[in-house]
Amino acid sequence: MKKITAALLCAILVISASITVFGATKTDVTEKVNTSADYIHSNYAEKGYSAYDSANLYVAAKGGIDVSKYTDKYFNEVLEKVESGEFANAGSYGLIICIADATGVDAENIGGKNFVELLKNADAKEGVSPYYYYYAIKAAFDHSLGDKAAELCEALASYYTMGKGVFFWSGWDQTSADDLGMFIVSLAQDYDNYSEYIEDALKILETYYTEDGYVNYGANANSTGLALAAYSAAGKTEKANETYDLLISKFYNAETGGFGSDFESLGATKDALFGLEIYLTVAEDDTVNNPDKEETTTDDNKNDTDKTQNGSNSQNTNNKNDETKSPATGAGTAGAITAAVISAGAVILLSSNRKTK
Repeated sequence: MKKITAALLCAILVISASITVFGATKTDVTEKVNTSADYIHSNYAEKGYSAYDSANLYVAAKGGIDVSKYTDKYFNEVLEKVESGEFANAGSYGLIICIADATGVDAENIGGKNFVELLKNADAKEGVSPYYYYYAIKAAFDHSLGDKAAELCEALASYYTMGKGVFFWSGWDQTSADDLGMFIVSLAQDYDNYSEYIEDALKILETYYTEDGYVNYGANANSTGLALAAYSAAGKTEKANETYDLLISKFYNAETGGFGSDFESLGATKDALFGLEIYLTVAEDDTVNNPDKEETTTDDNKNDTDKTQNGSNSQNTNNKNDETKSPATGAGTAGAITAAVISAGAVILLSSNRKTK
């Protein structure tokens, strides 16, 4: 009897330890998106968003925060920066358009300026921060500027050396997980035309993986969040699921709703939230394992996904996802398997008891 019990316990422990919890449902991810957006917004609720807080404003608005009372001040400052020439480039125009779209502002008439036209006529490379290509390409696709999107993608691809990585910074001869992540998520918006670059970059990105997170001067939430964005945008669902688990288990702070960092938690949360919002488009629908449960994706997220699919391939994983999506994800699967083992064990024990009576 004792031998059977010990063997059963051992089997349960082995099986439980071997179960990998991959990814999450859209409801799980939406919860993290909401808390992270709240964390970012808490830093601006009183003072508002300045022109230099554009990326934070974008992810907060995408995360469901009502920022309507802050937009007038923000766009007034932006117009000043554009007039001075500081924000007069394709990357800045793209980010401003994305923010306008996310907040319900007409991008063709912000203080009398047509930012879609400004993007259309902007140089594809001069003055563009490499990290802003994502927004420029997205804005171009979303506003039917196919030729400009192609021009921007080509400019971004020119920074890449096959087998070595992306080299954005003058005098710096090394690539990084962060650079690769933004490169991949940007070009994934035109995946079919840049699949060779993307697949090569994904292989290099994987070399920055550690059990503690993706590294750039140590494992951190920023790099892990951008890796999540890259895998999600490229349709690598299994890798995205694994990276999501890594990001949440290693860096998510349930008390604050943000992401921890040895340096600066606001910036870490911004990059993590950027990744989460893109991952949300490929996370498993709740209805897969709960047919009676309604889809919980917000209308805003759904509309944005539909709109991006119409302009590009960034969120359409049907034609490029070469990995099998994980079956029923989360703790429920682990619990079901463990319960099955316990039930089987109970039968063994009962049979054993009957024999000894």
